[in-house]
Amino acid sequence: MSGVTLETIGRGIQEAFQRTRRLLSFPEYVAFFQQQPSRQARNSAQYLVDLFRYFGTQQLLLPTGTLAHHLLFDGFPAPGEHPEAGARSSGVRLIGQQRVQNDILRILNSFVQERRVNKLILLHGPNGSAKSTVIACLFAALEAYSQVDEGALYRFRWVFPRKATTQKGIGFGGLGSSENLNTFAYLSDDEVQSRLACEIADHPLFLIPPAERRLLLEEALRQDPAGGAFLPSDWILHGELCPKCRAIREALLAAYHGDYAALLRHVQVERFFVEPRYRSAAVTVGPQLRVDAGLHQISMDASLGALPASLQYLTLFSPYGDLVEASRGVLEYDDLLKRPLEAWKYILATCEKSTVALDNVILYLDAVFLGSSNDVQLDAFKESPDFATFKGRVELVRTPYLLSYLQEEGIYRETLRSLGAARHVAPHTGRVAALWAVLTRLRQPREEEYPKELQPLVRRLSPLDKAELYASGLPPAGTSEEEARLLRSNLATLYREGQENTPYEGRIGASPREMKTVLQNAAQDRSHPCLGPLAVLRQIHELTRDPSLYRFLQIPAEGEYLQPIAFLDGVRAHLLDLLLEELQQASGLVAPHQHEELFDRYVTHVTAWIRKEQLLNRVTGQYEPPSASLLAETEKTLGIPGNPELFRQNLIGRIGAWRLDHPDAPLNYRELFPAYLARLQESYFESHRTALAGLLGDFIKVHGEQLTLPDASRQARIEGMLQTLVQQHGYCPHCALDAAVTVLRERVG
Repeated sequence: MSGVTLETIGRGIQEAFQRTRRLLSFPEYVAFFQQQPSRQARNSAQYLVDLFRYFGTQQLLLPTGTLAHHLLFDGFPAPGEHPEAGARSSGVRLIGQQRVQNDILRILNSFVQERRVNKLILLHGPNGSAKSTVIACLFAALEAYSQVDEGALYRFRWVFPRKATTQKGIGFGGLGSSENLNTFAYLSDDEVQSRLACEIADHPLFLIPPAERRLLLEEALRQDPAGGAFLPSDWILHGELCPKCRAIREALLAAYHGDYAALLRHVQVERFFVEPRYRSAAVTVGPQLRVDAGLHQISMDASLGALPASLQYLTLFSPYGDLVEASRGVLEYDDLLKRPLEAWKYILATCEKSTVALDNVILYLDAVFLGSSNDVQLDAFKESPDFATFKGRVELVRTPYLLSYLQEEGIYRETLRSLGAARHVAPHTGRVAALWAVLTRLRQPREEEYPKELQPLVRRLSPLDKAELYASGLPPAGTSEEEARLLRSNLATLYREGQENTPYEGRIGASPREMKTVLQNAAQDRSHPCLGPLAVLRQIHELTRDPSLYRFLQIPAEGEYLQPIAFLDGVRAHLLDLLLEELQQASGLVAPHQHEELFDRYVTHVTAWIRKEQLLNRVTGQYEPPSASLLAETEKTLGIPGNPELFRQNLIGRIGAWRLDHPDAPLNYRELFPAYLARLQESYFESHRTALAGLLGDFIKVHGEQLTLPDASRQARIEGMLQTLVQQHGYCPHCALDAAVTVLRERVG
């Protein structure tokens, strides 16, 4: 019998309720606040900054520079799940966009330094560039953070007991006679006449006058180890109760003849949580045509007729709307610039002063304001005479399409995982979609922006070369070692120039949404046994047939750039390189990284030659001079011109300089000598081309024509080849056969 019963569930919920301090009296809350003032006194910007810190950061070494990646965007915890490492759900996650993450954190930190939120953070970019995903990750992480002790949030409500609960009733006159109750916070429902919540979630400390509140905060921070680094915001120092709560406070003070302690008995402090689904402290506003807050009079509400008679004479207004529900959290304006300008002018004052003016009152809010906009709409807005006024209240955060095809490939994994439930997904299916999409986004470099020694290299960069540089940092084939070093050292400059281009790189091109449609259409293509890269290429070609449907297909070409149809040939060539390498490895003709091992042996022998040392021959067990034949044959393959001795000296000098710059890193020949490794790899391929063609032909006979080879050892080799492709590279028999046919026909046949 299961150990889970209603009794154990109930006991667990009750224990969690008590452990998480869900309900407190006001004196208990003040004592709790004094234990952790720097947590409890945070405004919304400080809360978000701590959210980033809580989930943690890792440094990513990207080809275009080192960037901080914030782990809250790595797939967020499910609701109710403790947001610690390893507690990630499989929900929405943000791929790439580290610069966007860091821009948001930078702006939040500026709010903290200024002690107030005074601007709207506007994410802008093309359609499908992950603006909504950024905010969705923030919302989900906020929800999880608010459920742990470090992220606890509190608000309060007013509690009025029934007459029978006190000695002389609750009417103003007998109210002060209930000495037997120190607080009404824990009264049960049948002991309570009415409760009134604060709709904008006023901080409980607002019940303390500002001067005394400041003294209380300063004293608590002096006792807090983290208090010295905490900057109290204007909101916590000078904030006031909302008009409704202020009216209730004043009425109670009058009834109690100024007895502040008696007033506080009516305060019940409660913990609340960020819950986007219930619009609690995380609210999204669509582009509707209305002000996002309003008032309704609650003292005329029949359901609140149970209020004490002495309170019923007050005219109380209860605020409502998106701004109210987002208080103490985040308010997102989705597609902000789709609204007519007049419909959101109030945001000027709301963002700058954290206030919104309604018919009878001014509401003071604590919230971080986020928005999103398409670049086309932002461009139109910049032409408005009002833009200069709004710009001072808005922080623009550019959110472009990704420019690394390796990162872009990650966007499609979930789509391919879903499609893979019905059909096997062949290797490199996402890769070809990602590479083509990134190629459509790249712009031709403006060579005049670069130093003279760099201009010839920049001029020769093809779109594929630039895409590879952005993704892996590998320079183009045929680049000399000096040119490769120059390109790598200026990659950040190349990226920055692309962002300063007009339009910037990543603004125009195929969007992830369109590429996901391509993948879904490819999944319906039955001309291949699996959902594979060749079907994706066919669907991309179909997408380009009608340029009127997509703006990026209408942009004039810039040399080799902005030619989406021509990019199909380059992507196909890249795919064939990948297939050929995997088939070579699976064939056993060339061991993986064999060319790198040869180069490593060559460097070892060159080092010994320069030092005039001998090397241990592991076969004979004798020390021998460096192999002259190994040196000569390798240098012949590398095509070393001129004096090989000078080449050897320069080679070891380059390695020594690299080790000085990277004392703790393992030697990386692919980074140091990519051109030499490429020549060795090509040489290996050429020397085994005929043998590989024969093996692929046999592979097609065995697995395509279902023939049995007369040579049993060769039959076993073909079976082993398939096993390697399946187990190590993710093929199935059908797409492995497809790859063999394609490579034999287009590369080695």
